[in-house]
Amino acid sequence: MSETMRKKENFKILIVDDDPQLCRMLSSYLGKVHYEDINIEVKCFETGEECLTELNSSPDVIVLDYYLNSEVPNAKSGLQILKEIRARNRAIPVFVLSSQSQMVITAEMLKAGANEYVVKDNATSMRVAGLVQKTINDKVHKRKVVSRWWLAAALFIAALLVMAVKSNT
Repeated sequence: MSETMRKKENFKILIVDDDPQLCRMLSSYLGKVHYEDINIEVKCFETGEECLTELNSSPDVIVLDYYLNSEVPNAKSGLQILKEIRARNRAIPVFVLSSQSQMVITAEMLKAGANEYVVKDNATSMRVAGLVQKTINDKVHKRKVVSRWWLAAALFIAALLVMAVKSNT
């Protein structure tokens, strides 16, 4: 298959924040990240419960607000949602956003399974985009390593078959 005909790989980002403006800003910023062979899809949710319904769709990254003060009665906090995500899937990278810079909260979120803790400020979008880009690069690199490993294994098996055929003749 030629380079131009190669199918684009999907990379799904779920953003959970009860601030619609921040969601739109992050979604717009992350949607502008360009990769030649990767299609980035961003979905925003105002509550963690909405996000949990999307876990079966195999997201690649979740950006989760720490303090979800939603208008929804009995809505769960970012910490509760993080614990539920981790109970279902430990592999999805979760980046927690918060206006709280207290080390106690940072430690609590990291202990609960957050991969990164980002304090909200004017550079939040850039920092989150950097984390997402690193995650994409890691995924692409891992895919290349696995492809090379399978190629090496196939060549090794082919060599064994050739040697077996030669020894039988």
